[in-house]
Amino acid sequence: MYHKLVLPLLFLSVSAFSAHAQNWVKQDLYGVASISFSGKPEAETEEALGTYSFLSENGLQYVVVQQMDMLKDLPESEIDNFYDGFVGGYLGSLGRESGNDVEVFKVGKYEGRTFTSTTTETVDYLHYHRVILIGDVIIVYNYALLEKENDAIRAEKDAFFNSFSVK
Repeated sequence: MYHKLVLPLLFLSVSAFSAHAQNWVKQDLYGVASISFSGKPEAETEEALGTYSFLSENGLQYVVVQQMDMLKDLPESEIDNFYDGFVGGYLGSLGRESGNDVEVFKVGKYEGRTFTSTTTETVDYLHYHRVILIGDVIIVYNYALLEKENDAIRAEKDAFFNSFSVK
């Protein structure tokens, strides 16, 4: 009798999980890094600039990659100034505000910055940003919430950010 109940319940639970499972797609970022999107990203690439984006049910995942020769020889002593200027300029260009929430993160031997911003329309429209400089390539990867953060959104955002790796 139990096996008659267990099999249909098992089938329903596997079906429900499969319907919500995401097909993560790994994207190469100019040969220096990679990141996985929760679906196939749209890509626009030029010689020194690439943008990748995917809109899921939970949020917008987007990445901007830019190669800049002038950064190739940036002295180690100028890295903090570079990030301070980049974060301030990035937020200013978007017309967004950020608190004092800029933090350092590391991927391999590289150090980057993570920060948040909100749009002026509503505080619930929160954006998470990470920027990292790898040689002369700047990679900015972002996750924009489409609704108030919950466990599903947090899990997808964390999986997106944690999938980033340097080659």
